[in-house]
Amino acid sequence: MLVPETRASGDRNLPPFTPDEPVYTVYASCTGKGKVKILDQGDGSNPHPVACDGVRTVGTVHTEQKPQSLKIQVTDGTAEWTIAVVSGNHQP
Repeated sequence: MLVPETRASGDRNLPPFTPDEPVYTVYASCTGKGKVKILDQGDGSNPHPVACDGVRTVGTVHTEQKPQSLKIQVTDGTAEWTIAVVSGNHQP
């Protein structure tokens, strides 16, 4: 587990991690009002939206095996979110 299951509301920087493989899988969900996005802490480009209210978001990121830093951003309201990151491709 690169980032253990983390729950919160509002913006948060996740702890940095280095994947064991050139791909990692992100599991995320949220509830409430607002929009939740996952961004790279370094440049914030290509934000990935997280679907709220009952739909789990699962995505893989292909990258170099070097330190990664993600940020959760909440806009347009409040939302409770949950995220976990694992090394490798674990899409269902």
